[in-house]
Amino acid sequence: MKKSGNFILKSDSIKDGYIKDEFGKHGGLWIDNMPSKSLNLKWENAPEETESFLVVMQDYDAIPVAGFSWIHWIALVPKKLY
Repeated sequence: MKKSGNFILKSDSIKDGYIKDEFGKHGGLWIDNMPSKSLNLKWENAPEETESFLVVMQDYDAIPVAGFSWIHWIALVPKKLY
């Protein structure tokens, strides 16, 4: 696999390690009584042979409440979208 630099994943939806309020229960976009605004993600320098990205949003802070980590969403992003 050819390297194309250091892979970088960025998001302006996260500040100081925390998801901004507009993307959670204090946001303005709701579907079926659930906050539904997606995080903005941007990646750079993926290896040339990359076919897709699999993104998992896992919430380890839910362990004290639910007894397990909560998976909020999983997304498969094909090459044609990045």
